[in-house]
Amino acid sequence: HKAYDGVVRALGDHYFELHERREVIQETLKNEEEQFRRTLEQGTEILAEELAAVRKSRNKTLSGESAFRLYDTFGFPFEVTLEIASEQGFKVDYEGYLAALTEAQERSRSGSGMDTVYGGVDSGKALVNVPSEFTGYASTHERTTVTGARAAGEGTLIVALDVTPFYAESGGQVADTGTIKGKDFELKVVDVQKRDGVFVHLCEGDVDPEAIKGQNVDAQVDEKRRKDIVRNHTATHLLHAALREVLGTHVTQAGSLVAPDHLRFDFTHGHALTENEIASVERIVNERTLGAQPMHIYEDVPLPDAREMGAMALFGEKYADRVRVVQVGGMKPSELSFSRELCGGIHVGNTGEIGLFKIVSESSAASGVRRIEAVTGHGAYNWAQEQRNVIEAASVLLKSSPNELLRSVEKTLENLKEEKRKRERLAAQGGGQTQVDSVGEVQFAVEKLEDAEPKDAQLVADRLVDGQPDRVAVVTVAADGKLTFVCKVGDNAKAKGAHAGNLVKAMAVVAGGGGGGRPDFATAGGKDPGKLDEAIAKGREVLASQVG
Repeated sequence: HKAYDGVVRALGDHYFELHERREVIQETLKNEEEQFRRTLEQGTEILAEELAAVRKSRNKTLSGESAFRLYDTFGFPFEVTLEIASEQGFKVDYEGYLAALTEAQERSRSGSGMDTVYGGVDSGKALVNVPSEFTGYASTHERTTVTGARAAGEGTLIVALDVTPFYAESGGQVADTGTIKGKDFELKVVDVQKRDGVFVHLCEGDVDPEAIKGQNVDAQVDEKRRKDIVRNHTATHLLHAALREVLGTHVTQAGSLVAPDHLRFDFTHGHALTENEIASVERIVNERTLGAQPMHIYEDVPLPDAREMGAMALFGEKYADRVRVVQVGGMKPSELSFSRELCGGIHVGNTGEIGLFKIVSESSAASGVRRIEAVTGHGAYNWAQEQRNVIEAASVLLKSSPNELLRSVEKTLENLKEEKRKRERLAAQGGGQTQVDSVGEVQFAVEKLEDAEPKDAQLVADRLVDGQPDRVAVVTVAADGKLTFVCKVGDNAKAKGAHAGNLVKAMAVVAGGGGGGRPDFATAGGKDPGKLDEAIAKGREVLASQVG
């Protein structure tokens, strides 16, 4: 990146973008250098392992497949592989590398999905020679004429219109949908593409293409969907400007998607945004939407004049001699505005139409490129409702109100921590304090706990019997002047006659209490902790009679 200044001195008089995009070019170069260094470090380690394996096999040639894998999977340049291998006395199978590369290229081409429902229409002129007139900037309905049509598949056809209000997919903005209605037919428009000035409408409907040519029709755009799309499109312009304000002027658009339900915006930046940066960007955009700033569209502006106005253009894009400028804020081209960009898309008339703007994710799109996804209008409303539903569902689970949810979560987490501490105390307490004796053909395991709860005793009983099918476990708890007995019986011990319910019942009677339960598990309580040892002795006696 240090060579940049020399490049500007040598070529800046001819390539003005070198001056205009100074920050983004320098930032991109730095990011690419850092990424390439990481690639070299990782690739060098992997290559060393590959060459070590070749050396063990007493071979002196690295396979072409290995060299290609380094390039294809890890981005390690083949030239560097050749250089390092040569320095260590190895050769590289160049023919094998080329074969692997060619195979990958063919596989990529066959899976690219280039064939579309448009039936390979390379030019709109293959459908009709007359260019379409687009009126969608100002209208969503037109009375127009079908100038061309042909089948595109079963139940689908492509249609060209003399005049169309349907926006064709372009600049990240998705195509309009809607209907084309004639005297005896109705078509559903599902996609629109522009080819050599002809708007090609992909339609669904069981209609003879030849029968509708020349007919007058009503072309109607889905207005609700269109409004959702344009809200998101204008929001991308506000987002772009806000990102440059918060992060710096090196930020430029690197791709976008403007759909009815959300927007996606890729931009040049080498690091993930912090929570504060995201919040600042979101706040700035919402301030502009709440400010209900006017939109100004300047049509058919000479490109030099647009540049003089300060209109942003996408780096590397080719523009016509005359362009369209979209401005947010300001009353004249000469006045300071929040955003001014070259754009052929459709926009709101006033930023207030956008409604709430909410960033829902920020992530990496590529090396040196970040991606933000956001929602506006109906999408933002739906997002807010979904968040509310989650909060209410969580409140029900925690037996709390939405307003008290945070306090309930904190309380639950503290309870979990206390439970964990209690379990740890029990685990430490249990170590070495379990008394195990043989009673007939079974084991009688007894563990005494203090200041614990019955459910804690159940967990200890589970632990004592786990993996010990011949064992009968009794866990006692002495707390608050009372006794609790918990008994669990292993499968083999139960088959030999051990009965947990009868066992703890007899023990509890000794301590002035009672209880009982199933053969495999039971609990009971006593009133006299001083009788604990006598109760345990009674339990051993009862167990002996059960399995004897």
